[in-house]
Amino acid sequence: VREFVDGGVQMVQKRLAERLKSEETARLLGERRRRAFLDLLARPHSQAGKFLAKLPHALTDGLLPVAVPHNLARPELRAALRTELDAALAELSAKPIGALLDELGLRELARDALRKRSPLAVAFVASPHFASWLGKRVS
Repeated sequence: VREFVDGGVQMVQKRLAERLKSEETARLLGERRRRAFLDLLARPHSQAGKFLAKLPHALTDGLLPVAVPHNLARPELRAALRTELDAALAELSAKPIGALLDELGLRELARDALRKRSPLAVAFVASPHFASWLGKRVS
């Protein structure tokens, strides 16, 4: 009986492995992930944040070293990323950084963070204009 059960389990495992490796399964999983992603984008930020907080981050973080190189090797993903980055940069470059920070109410927070926590960044951008923005005198 044990040999019969072991043989049956082995057959089931083999069929399951073949099914998981199939192109059809990959296509269906990709479509399911796409629908979930689009659904997440349609939710308000508060709902999306609550949903994302429930994810098994330890598990998903462990998948990143495999998933990121795999996905970046896909030409359609690289093209989509390039398009999104171009659009975001075009939108962000339409206004000065200070205006963007003001819109978000983050100018003071950014100024304080640079002043207190990032001496390297302050030294790197130590132009007279930037120093005056930080409220320091340039000698």
